[in-house]
Amino acid sequence: MQIPPKFVIYKGMENLFNIKIGFNLEKFNEATAFMLENSAQGGQPEAMGFHKFMKLLFFAEVIHLNNYYSPFIGGDYVAMRFGPVHSQAYNVLKDNSVEVDEEEFELLFNIDGKKITLKDNYPANTPNAYRRLSKADKESIKESIKKYGGMNFTQLTNESHQHPAWLKAVRKDPNSLNPIMDYRDFFDEKLPNDVIDEICGGYSIAV
Repeated sequence: MQIPPKFVIYKGMENLFNIKIGFNLEKFNEATAFMLENSAQGGQPEAMGFHKFMKLLFFAEVIHLNNYYSPFIGGDYVAMRFGPVHSQAYNVLKDNSVEVDEEEFELLFNIDGKKITLKDNYPANTPNAYRRLSKADKESIKESIKKYGGMNFTQLTNESHQHPAWLKAVRKDPNSLNPIMDYRDFFDEKLPNDVIDEICGGYSIAV
């Protein structure tokens, strides 16, 4: 089974369009399991709702881009009514499966309704668990959990609504129910646009 490349790269047109970054399915799979494991309450991994998961994933991407100047899992984040939602991740959770080259891709977590839980045999019984996650990836997830993991539905929604990436996407395309968020807006305002474009340009897909 051949997994898609880490990032799909098209150069030369990045400044004319929203920046998009290729989705890393394998990293998303491990990142989800790592997030569930590190959100443990009372020693047991949390059964995390879709809403909370999507917000923690978004904030982990923001943290990774700003702290390490590189993408986390990439893909499309869209500005929905209750905050950012990762489009490809949502499709995986909604379908409870994914195929790669017509072969089923094994997920490291279970999906029950709108809840995600860690599989019993992961990571304890899995050699080289989280081998696709770098130290920066893990630290970004942990920081997202530490800052936002204790928030409830309303708090997470309000917090994500204050982020420039969500605000700008909604204002740019007010008639859309799910406008795509531009990766340029994930960065702190203090970074010059040309620096942001240089960082994202090597990973971007012009659309």
